[in-house]
Amino acid sequence: MANPTANRDSKLNHAQKSKGAPNRTKRKPPLFLSWLQLRKERARLLVAIAGISFADVLMFLQMGFRGALFSSAVEFHHSLNGEIVMLSSRYRSLISLDRFTERRLYQAAGVAGVESVSPIYLNFMQWRNPDNKEIWDIFVIGIQPDDQVMNLAGVQANHQQLREPDTALFNRGSRTEFGPIADWFQAGEVTSTEVNQRQIEIRGLFQLNGYVQHLIN
Repeated sequence: MANPTANRDSKLNHAQKSKGAPNRTKRKPPLFLSWLQLRKERARLLVAIAGISFADVLMFLQMGFRGALFSSAVEFHHSLNGEIVMLSSRYRSLISLDRFTERRLYQAAGVAGVESVSPIYLNFMQWRNPDNKEIWDIFVIGIQPDDQVMNLAGVQANHQQLREPDTALFNRGSRTEFGPIADWFQAGEVTSTEVNQRQIEIRGLFQLNGYVQHLIN
């Protein structure tokens, strides 16, 4: 004869064992599922990677252009060996200047705490290419040779050369339309040309990047 109590206990124990048994089904991690979705259409994946890479390259290229523009625009200002710069009230930019009387410099020299003052002359002049005789506008920087006005290696090393009249230093970073001046000078050739219809001789080189081409005399 069957014992109902024993059957009920057996079913209860079986249910408890089934409920407490661990679930052995393994779930795939989300990263693995994502990778499977990407691998399903490889052509679309490659196109997406190429598009993102091209956009990144353009972004970094624009950042490089932006940094080069800003750094070159203020490189001349950073090369100045001074703490205070006096400008005309009508000053607009480095290539759009207006002169003021030198008496202001002498007035500044009389102020307590001022160690020295030195004028800097900036202007565009006509440069004759000694190779093909073409005339181009060149930005000229005029300084006192004995004053350490600019912190440029080429200027400091050749400032004694500027003591002689009609001498100048040429920017080795100038464009090719001004002539192969740097190559001629490094080859030991005597380089002379005309600036504003006045004969000058190149006595040294310096490096100053920027959107204008420089000549120091």
